[in-house]
Amino acid sequence: MSFFQKIKQFLGFVGVKVEMQVADTFSKTGNTIQGKILISSKSDQQILSIEVGFEEVWKIGKGENETIKTFDLGEWKNKNEFTIKSGETREFPFVLNYSMIKSENDRMMESSKVGKALGGLGKLMDGEKSNFWLKAMANVKGAAFDPNCVKEMKALS
Repeated sequence: MSFFQKIKQFLGFVGVKVEMQVADTFSKTGNTIQGKILISSKSDQQILSIEVGFEEVWKIGKGENETIKTFDLGEWKNKNEFTIKSGETREFPFVLNYSMIKSENDRMMESSKVGKALGGLGKLMDGEKSNFWLKAMANVKGAAFDPNCVKEMKALS
């Protein structure tokens, strides 16, 4: 491998592409997300592992008073190393198990009709909002920045 190729490899310009085939939505009352990871490459590469993570980015407040927290809800890993050849595409089906984390307002909304109204009002007044992200990454040997794919998921009640 030439010096220029080693620099490209280290910086993550390895020609490996990560894609996800998964629904756009998930159920807040469920506990699994199923899909497929597609790995393709423009050159021969050694893949050390594949990881998929599901997270919630929770925001409360607005402006200078905004607080952001990230919660890991679940993950799936394939730790089997493999070599992908130039022009090859490999598929990896996955089932990611997750569990939701509920805010105080969410728990109140589940308690009763009055709680539902108070919890909804609390969420509105607090400026509480959540976004959900599914992230897939291939750990490529010798690359400092691994190729990845990120998808926003919409929650169904």
